[in-house]
Amino acid sequence: PPVVGASGPLARDISNVFDATLENRKQMGANISGFVKVVEAKTPNLEGKLKTAGEGVSQSRQAHDECKAKAENISAATDAVRGLCKRVQEKLQCETTCKEKRDAATQERRSKVEEIKREHSAETNAKREKMEADFKQKEEALAQKYSSAETEGFV
Repeated sequence: PPVVGASGPLARDISNVFDATLENRKQMGANISGFVKVVEAKTPNLEGKLKTAGEGVSQSRQAHDECKAKAENISAATDAVRGLCKRVQEKLQCETTCKEKRDAATQERRSKVEEIKREHSAETNAKREKMEADFKQKEEALAQKYSSAETEGFV
């Protein structure tokens, strides 16, 4: 308020400062009121977004727990599959080893059979040659016996 009983340039300057201060205060009040209205207008929207975000976080936590449980199940399944693969590989190696042993045994039996066949063939050939030689000797003996002069007129 203006100074009572004062007049002159000082009183006028003081009055102008006081009026400017009041005007500034009114402007600041209007700005603050506008800001409050904007904040109040956005607050329900922000509350809705905050509520939605909170629900999303709780769903994410629940999904995380489910994923964690599934990951543990997947890990167990992976371990089981690895165990099965290892057993299958061991079985395949065993089958390969057994096949190699069977093939080796078969080859050994074949070679023994071939050896026995050769020995038998050699024995048979030797007997045959001996029989042929004996037959020739006997045939020659008979031929000499009957080729003498006594049998000359017969056949």
